[in-house]
Amino acid sequence: MSRLLENTWEKTQKKTFTKWCNMHLGKRALKIEELEEDFKTGINLINLLEVIGAETLGKYNKKPMMKIQCIENINKALKYIASKNVKLWGIGSEDIYDGNRKLTLGMIWTIILRFAIADISEEELNAKEALLLWCKKKTKGYNDVQVENFHKSWKDGLALNALIHAHRPDLLDFDSLNKENAAENLELAFDIAEKELGIPRLLDIEDIVDVPKPDERSVMTYIAQFYHVFSASRKQEVAGRRIGKLVDLNKTMEQMQGDYNVTAEEHMNWVKQATEKMNEREFDNTLEGVQKQVGDHKTFKSEEKPPKVAEKLDIENQMNAINFKLNKAGRSAFVPKDGCSTGEITAAWDELNEAEKNRDAALAEELERQKKLDLLNRRFNNKADQLEKWINKKEDYLNKEDEVDSVDSANRRIKFLDAYNEEYNRTKPKVEDLNTLAKEIEELNFVNKEDVRARADGLTDRFNNLQGLSEKKGERLDNKLKEQQEKERLRLQWAEVTTNYRTWASNKQSEIASTNFPNSLEGCQAYAEKLDASDNETREANDSKKADLDALWAELQEKGVQENRYTVLTNEDVAAIHQSVNDALETRRTEYQEELKRQEVMEEKRKEFAEAAQAFVNHVKARKEEITGLEGEPEPLIQTIRDNYNEGSQEQEKLNGLSALQEEMAGLGIADNKHTKYTLGSLNVTNNKLNKHVQGRISMLEEENNMKNKYNDQAQVLQNWITETTPTIQADDFKSGFDNTLEGVRKVKTEWNYFKTTQKAQRGIAKINLTNLFNKIQKNQEANNRPAFVPEDNLSQDNINQNFEQLENDSKSRDQAIREELERQEKLASLVKSFNGNAEELEAWASEKQEYLDTKETVDSLDDARLKTMYLDVYDEDFQNTLKNVENLKQQQSEIAALNYNDIDTINSRVETINALWSSLQDKSNSKRTDLDSDNEREQNKENLRVDFATQINDYVKWVKDTVHNIETSHNFGHNLNDVTNYKETLDQENEATTNDSNSKLDSIKQAQQALADNDVNDNVHTELTVADAEASHQSVVDALAARNAAYDTELQTQTENDAQRKAFAELADEFVNFLNDQFSQAEASEGSTDERTEAVKAIYADGAPSQEKYDNIVKFNDENRQRGIFTNEYTDHSTISLNKRLTQYNEKISNLLSAISEEAEMNERRAQKEAEWQQKAALQQQRIEWNDKVSQLDQALDNIHEECNEPISVSNIEQAQSLVDEANSLNEQYSGQSENFNSIVSEAGNLKEAGEDVSEEESSISDKFNSTKDTVSTRQEQVNQELETQTANDALCKNFADNANTLQEFINTTNASINNVDGELEDQIAQLQTINSEINNNKAQLSELENLNNQIEEAQISSNSHTDLTFAQLNALFSQLQKHVSDQESIVSKEIASQKHSTASPEQIEEFKEVFRHFDKNNNSYLSPLEFKSCLQSLGEDPTDDDMEKLLNQLGKEVNDVKTVDFDSFVEYMINVASDSTSESEILQSFRDISGDKEFVEEADLRRYMPGDQVDYLIANMPLYKDQEGKYDFAAFCSQSFSN
Repeated sequence: MSRLLENTWEKTQKKTFTKWCNMHLGKRALKIEELEEDFKTGINLINLLEVIGAETLGKYNKKPMMKIQCIENINKALKYIASKNVKLWGIGSEDIYDGNRKLTLGMIWTIILRFAIADISEEELNAKEALLLWCKKKTKGYNDVQVENFHKSWKDGLALNALIHAHRPDLLDFDSLNKENAAENLELAFDIAEKELGIPRLLDIEDIVDVPKPDERSVMTYIAQFYHVFSASRKQEVAGRRIGKLVDLNKTMEQMQGDYNVTAEEHMNWVKQATEKMNEREFDNTLEGVQKQVGDHKTFKSEEKPPKVAEKLDIENQMNAINFKLNKAGRSAFVPKDGCSTGEITAAWDELNEAEKNRDAALAEELERQKKLDLLNRRFNNKADQLEKWINKKEDYLNKEDEVDSVDSANRRIKFLDAYNEEYNRTKPKVEDLNTLAKEIEELNFVNKEDVRARADGLTDRFNNLQGLSEKKGERLDNKLKEQQEKERLRLQWAEVTTNYRTWASNKQSEIASTNFPNSLEGCQAYAEKLDASDNETREANDSKKADLDALWAELQEKGVQENRYTVLTNEDVAAIHQSVNDALETRRTEYQEELKRQEVMEEKRKEFAEAAQAFVNHVKARKEEITGLEGEPEPLIQTIRDNYNEGSQEQEKLNGLSALQEEMAGLGIADNKHTKYTLGSLNVTNNKLNKHVQGRISMLEEENNMKNKYNDQAQVLQNWITETTPTIQADDFKSGFDNTLEGVRKVKTEWNYFKTTQKAQRGIAKINLTNLFNKIQKNQEANNRPAFVPEDNLSQDNINQNFEQLENDSKSRDQAIREELERQEKLASLVKSFNGNAEELEAWASEKQEYLDTKETVDSLDDARLKTMYLDVYDEDFQNTLKNVENLKQQQSEIAALNYNDIDTINSRVETINALWSSLQDKSNSKRTDLDSDNEREQNKENLRVDFATQINDYVKWVKDTVHNIETSHNFGHNLNDVTNYKETLDQENEATTNDSNSKLDSIKQAQQALADNDVNDNVHTELTVADAEASHQSVVDALAARNAAYDTELQTQTENDAQRKAFAELADEFVNFLNDQFSQAEASEGSTDERTEAVKAIYADGAPSQEKYDNIVKFNDENRQRGIFTNEYTDHSTISLNKRLTQYNEKISNLLSAISEEAEMNERRAQKEAEWQQKAALQQQRIEWNDKVSQLDQALDNIHEECNEPISVSNIEQAQSLVDEANSLNEQYSGQSENFNSIVSEAGNLKEAGEDVSEEESSISDKFNSTKDTVSTRQEQVNQELETQTANDALCKNFADNANTLQEFINTTNASINNVDGELEDQIAQLQTINSEINNNKAQLSELENLNNQIEEAQISSNSHTDLTFAQLNALFSQLQKHVSDQESIVSKEIASQKHSTASPEQIEEFKEVFRHFDKNNNSYLSPLEFKSCLQSLGEDPTDDDMEKLLNQLGKEVNDVKTVDFDSFVEYMINVASDSTSESEILQSFRDISGDKEFVEEADLRRYMPGDQVDYLIANMPLYKDQEGKYDFAAFCSQSFSN
């Protein structure tokens, strides 16, 4: 707790407790001002205890003059408090006398708890809980009031006002208070409490509002006053409660009767409206409309009606509850308003149920009629759609102008028309059926009957018009037959001539396409003259042939010939062939130009690559120089190098360009490049060297940066120390620190010596190490060709040396100042000390230093040697200073001797001893210095060995790093086999030189290490590297050389293999070219018939597989070469591009050869077959016509089956479903009967196709229809069988539901009647109701089963149930109401039993007693201890004294473990007696007298003082005036009226 909060609660408690004390002391005209002061004498404390304890404490010191008398008074008071079983932990009389505020406050709080709230000691919690529970109960139900504690729950003032209002509602309007107005609320409560209730203001508003958490003890103290005040008016509260109970009963009965009348009247209105609705019979003559009305009716039965059924039961239960209460209260039964009795309601429901059944029947009848109409309408539309589809198809056929391009075509069209006329006659019965169906629909008054009739008439008219269209089509076909017979002759002539021309053109194009140009720029340039001569000769022959064909074509056009079944060639084709020959010439010319250009491009690409490669090499060289030339400090320079190098992005971008250029060259087929020695591989090696150079330079700069940072850090630390230390040792400032005593200056001397041998000595060594580091950096800078290291001015060696020198000078000045001060103090001391004292001091100093000089120093390092030498220097300084003391001692000797000292011999002897001792000390010091000088020299030698080793190994590691870097970046051994082979000698020389150099350096390092070992040097601060590290570095050189040798061997092997690969490719290319030439020569030389020649050529060509396989192998081989980095080949001019062109030419020539042979064979075959075709045509045409007729008949039969299968399925019972099953089986038999016809059609179709007649489309169509019809019939059977299963299952489901529903309804009706007929004693009624409730619970499973069946019915989409009118929603509502009915009835009877058992207390009061008992029964053993019992009584508003408690425990208590306890029944019986709420007329009259003060009338103010406002309002509104006196009410008349009803 913070001090601020502690002060706050102390101030609040002090103020509150002071007011509380004065409230009681005022009874003796006493008053205190300062709590901690005014109790010091004990007088006020004794008076306070006598007032609140109502007893005297005996004699005490009324005018104490001494502390002991005050203590006696205080002890008397404390003993009295202790006699009340109150323990004052840690509070004594001395504390009170001393005015200890906290302990005084604690004492007062203990008194308040014991005398104002409850017993205290270890049970403080019970007292607090009792008071808190009392507050909770009294404020329960007030808005925004939640009493949980004695601090924050009271901050807004609402709880305090609620507490007042709960007891005195007449004093304030609680509902007008605002939670946000805390200060105003508190002021109102404080004011009312003080003025109306006589409770002093123990608290102020700021004590509650202005603190985060009000003081709990202060609030409890204040609230306890309300408890005591309100407990005093308990008799009037009981009276008010009894009257209130009567008021509540009257109001409840009035409310229940009024509610019943309203509910019953509204219910009856609904029943009448629903009955009128059920009697309506207006339908809109549509299936959708009737279905909606059926749905609405179903919704009414399942959703609207069930709650009303439950409501009917609620009304009956309301009536029963009202009469039950009236009966128990001894009043007459309730008579509802006219038309609202349960009998009248039941009669109205009977009428509604009958109307509902009648509407069910009417809706079912209309729904059936609409379903039939809907079915007929869909059947009509199906038939109409089928007929309309057939008419549309035939109209299109008859109106269509047939395309006749031959004699055969004309004859076939005429036969097809004859077949149509026969199909027309077979379709007439369908038209008649359609009209019959339309008539039936009209007779049933279908809502859209006019549309049906219009459609039937329209289709009939269109069907009849088809006859005229058929006659016109026959005339057109006869005329077209004659036109075709003259054109046939010219077709054959044209076919023969054009075929010959096409063969010539094909051969010529093949010849042209086979032209191969020289594979060099010079050869292509020389080929132009030969190409010109060949083009001129071919053009002349081509023009002549075309002219002859143009003349023949003109004759064909005069006859109107557009098509020729003997050839597909037209004049456009001739022109195209002519043009194709010219195009072939142009293509060859273009190919020549492209090849010439390609050769030029290839040459340019070679040059481009050469230039780019050289530029890249130059770029890398320049970049290396540029990066090497960059200057600056390491960190920014490293970043500059990285930014400049940018991870080699420039180089990679250029390499990517070169790689793309290399790929482009490979794609062009470039196999060599005489313009450059560089390849992509060698350029990558060059780039890798640059990368490793950059990384090496960055590593060197990082090392430099680390060393410089180390120097700067160490230098800065040293400079900071010098800067901080120098001012503290300057002599002038230092002198002010002398305290003008010998001891003081000696202490300063000791501290100064410690400083010189620790901090200063260590910093001196740090300065030496810093100088060594600086020199090392400069050496590295020079070795790496880097600028000399120039530290910042304040960190330079000169600056540091200068500052350290200044420190040394200041140190010397300080030494001098200390010596001078020491001499001065010693001189002064010599004047006041005796000789013996001086001698003893010298001897003591000598004894101390002799131990130091006799100690053999162990020196392990140079720094150690230097430190110990410095220690000896300090000793020598001290020694020199003591020589003066020795001289002073001798001077004293002289002075003593001059005075004729009788024991001068002792003095002389002591001086001689000291002289000898000082001589000995001088000798030992010299000896020790000699030893230390030797140690220093030895350690310096070791240090030199360390530095030498560190220098050698560090240099070696750096040399290895550079050497390995150079080795790893020098793997470019050449670009071809010759270069790599020649590089071997150079490689061996470099390996030998590098190995020798590394061995030499390693040997030197090992020698340096041996020198260290010989001198027992096992550490080295100058390097962490060891010989093992050197050997590892040496091994890295060996490994790098081995890796380079391996790389060389690999490269040599690669170049050897690459050279073999180039030769192999050249051999494969030559072999492939020769193979293609041989194959085509063999194919061209084939002999025999066209079939034999074709087979021979195909056998040779083998679908191009052999040639393609060889080419693919070459491509694969070439890809492997490219992956190996082979892009040039000096052994051949061939490339995959040129070889692919030769393969394409070969394939085209073979194709042209086969085409020519095929065309020749086709022409021969046509000529041979022409005569046979004419002989077969007549028979084939007749066969086709007969086949078409069979197809048409089958098609019509299948249409009929389809039509029947597509009839809509609309059934609602098992019989209808079975009828559909029978019809579907009949259709399946009809379909099976058509199988023979279908098989015949398929067989004949095969014959027709073999004869050349294309009936595939018709055959496919009828086959699809036949197969689909099978699926349709099968689907129909499945559908109707499924529908039969569904109807069967639905019927069983509905019957099951009906059986269960009827059973459950009977149970509900029977059980409701049982509940209403329960009678006898109340205990018997409870037993009967519990038995009924058990039966209801046992029948929940039946309701769940019914719900499951209902869910299945809904999932099956069953709209009606012929077996019952009951629904699950109705029964569920009835069952829920049944459960509520028995529960409500059981609750009423239980409360009545409890009320009778405790006839003078309400059930609510008894429940309150139970709640409070359980709250204070902490260990749940159903007993209350005496303290728990008292707390329990206090929480209920009782305030028993200790004597009262003793009497109660004797009366009610039972011995449990030697302690009087109170059990639950005894507690309840007692509380019922205390809080008797009997409402007999005599008791009510007495209650009114208690409130009115035994007057014969009561006033409103009296009532409002002890009763809630709403109850008072009721009484004022219903009580007559007493003898017509305004404001006075006759309660006797009111009671008489209330108990007479």
